[in-house]
Amino acid sequence: MLQLLSRAEVSRIRELEKGPLYHYHTMPFSRLEDALQDGALESMNIQKERGREFESSGSRPDVVQFTRDRYKANGELSECGVNSAIKATGDMCVLVFDPRIMDLPDYDITGEYPSIPRISLNNGTLIACLYHNPQQARELFTNLAEENPGLIFATPEEWMGNIENPKMTDV
Repeated sequence: MLQLLSRAEVSRIRELEKGPLYHYHTMPFSRLEDALQDGALESMNIQKERGREFESSGSRPDVVQFTRDRYKANGELSECGVNSAIKATGDMCVLVFDPRIMDLPDYDITGEYPSIPRISLNNGTLIACLYHNPQQARELFTNLAEENPGLIFATPEEWMGNIENPKMTDV
């Protein structure tokens, strides 16, 4: 039932919001290595089942949550999901996923934040890593970047300045 509601909401959003509906997941850069080893972002519950313990960020433990871009009916960006996802200083980074995330079977958009229990980092939906030091992110992502040609490494400010043209020059 929830999946049917989510599918209907995805259709409604795609019809009303004419623009690229990028999704953003914010996480500590220090935890990115674990995600890369796993090949996925996983809910805290899934990670705990495998013996991984860490301090809760206050988000739901059963899913990976995202913010997303929001558009007016005329296609004008009304809210960039990066704004609500990050104040990218220190250890926080943002992984950017393209709108195809909305087509994944477990994707849920019925709550305040879009969510999914687990999302592969190798399924072609990951398009960028935003971090205050893009070169450091690139070094960590070397293998993933080889599997995902065109993966963008940028600061959040660079992304927001080019959101209409995400094929910006890679660092």
